[in-house]
Amino acid sequence: MLDNEFNRPVSTDSTPDGKSCDWCDRLAEQQLTAIGGTHHNESGFFCHPCGEQFTQSVQKSSDISLQCIQ
Repeated sequence: MLDNEFNRPVSTDSTPDGKSCDWCDRLAEQQLTAIGGTHHNESGFFCHPCGEQFTQSVQKSSDISLQCIQ
C-alpha cells in the first residue's frame, strides 16, 4: 500500500444531504477518493456496501501496482 498520512488507500469525506450512491442509487453516506494506484484521484459518492467494494478495488489495485514496482 502506498505510504500516505493516513496509511489508507482511500480518503473519506462527508456527503451533501440527499446525494445518491454513484453505483446503486441508494442514499450516499460518504464520498471516497482513491489515493495512488491505478485509480488515483477517482472518487464518487457511495452507500456503505458500495463504498466497501470501491475501497477493496482500490486496495487490490494498489497492491498490484506495488508488486510490479518491486
